[in-house]
Amino acid sequence: MAFVHHLSDGREVAEYVTGEMPARRAAALELHLGRCPVCRDAVAEYRRTARRRANLVAGSAVQWPDTGSLVLVGSRRRLVSNAVPVLGCLVTFVTIVAVLLAAWQAGASTANADLVKPTSEFTASGVALSDYDVAELRRAGWTCADLRAGGYATTSATGITQGDVAAVTTSYAGKDGSVVLTEERSLSGGGAPASPAGATADGTPRTFVVAGARFVLDASLSGQSVDALEDQVRDMARDAQSDAEADVAAGWDRLARGFTRLVDPTR
Repeated sequence: MAFVHHLSDGREVAEYVTGEMPARRAAALELHLGRCPVCRDAVAEYRRTARRRANLVAGSAVQWPDTGSLVLVGSRRRLVSNAVPVLGCLVTFVTIVAVLLAAWQAGASTANADLVKPTSEFTASGVALSDYDVAELRRAGWTCADLRAGGYATTSATGITQGDVAAVTTSYAGKDGSVVLTEERSLSGGGAPASPAGATADGTPRTFVVAGARFVLDASLSGQSVDALEDQVRDMARDAQSDAEADVAAGWDRLARGFTRLVDPTR
């Protein structure tokens, strides 16, 4: 069988290379290829072309990164990184507003306060008062003098009622000695009571009336020190009365008082 370069058209080359050519014809072709360099070159070129096509097909199956997704991820990361400081500022702003509102509420005026209400648990024999009980009395208009500025720490407080008179007796201790201060108020609103509501320490106590209350001051101190304490208590009583009778406090005064009460709820 003569081939006369029939392989040059590509059809028979494909059949031979792919194995689709009948066996007898393939055997004859191989004899021809042995003596025909033109057909051998045609077969070799077809095989090279087939390999290149196979490599291209294999390369197209590679999953290259989705640049669109990468851009989206980068955008999300930038969004999150930009949102963090914004959220931080927002949280800080909300916290500041919440603290200011709390201070404003805590610093509200005690105008028209009910002096009787916080004494509802008082008894004739006396009931021990906690720091929070004393704080409630102060906010209702009682003085309940805080003598820490003068170096005297509160050791105990007792609430007493006799008839229409209520009294708070507070004991203090300091480096110069002990102090007992009784604050008496009329529950009927008739002003300061005419006589002490409860027993005082031995000796002759210092008695004075200020801001609608009767105070009995008994201290184991020198006369000059007792005078200083009396002046301090008088000033506190007047301040407490002004606070209780004032219209609604506003501005920095109310905020300052509110911050003080937030820091120390017993004030």
